[in-house]
Amino acid sequence: MLFLDEPTSGLDAYAAMLLVTNVSRITKDRQLASLMTVHQPSWAMFSQLDRVILMAKGGVYYEGPPRQAVTWFKGLGYDVPEGVNPADHFISIAEESSEGSKERVKHLLDSWAEANRRSSRDLMPVYQDQDTGKPAKDAKAKRTWGQQYPTTAVKEFSILLTRWWWEQVRDLLSHSHSD
Repeated sequence: MLFLDEPTSGLDAYAAMLLVTNVSRITKDRQLASLMTVHQPSWAMFSQLDRVILMAKGGVYYEGPPRQAVTWFKGLGYDVPEGVNPADHFISIAEESSEGSKERVKHLLDSWAEANRRSSRDLMPVYQDQDTGKPAKDAKAKRTWGQQYPTTAVKEFSILLTRWWWEQVRDLLSHSHSD
């Protein structure tokens, strides 16, 4: 796993985009996962990422594909104004700097938490009649899942971190045996 803390800080937009493009290519070629913090990304950079996690007050208010964020926030009433970088907009609506901003941030956090509660319920297997598509009770019914991602980003991170740790231990042991 590759961890990058603000790798684009101090870079112009072109250099930052090249960096993200190269990190993406390298991690895919080497079958690595990467996690990076990025402040004030351009929309081109933001939308190139596989998944993003937007946080405020220590909580998540969006996690998923960047392009789907536009639809998510529009559904909450936070449509991106014309001519505004959507990534900047998503970050700015979670700042507590004005009257009513605490309520807005609470609304963002609560909305995401509620969506996750609903999707967790949707992850429970639902057995459906193959002909009607309605819930069925018999064991021969088709099992379906109502979620795009079977796990949360936190669970994926935990699995990747554990796998990385065991690879490090294995490599360390293999090097010590070869000496």
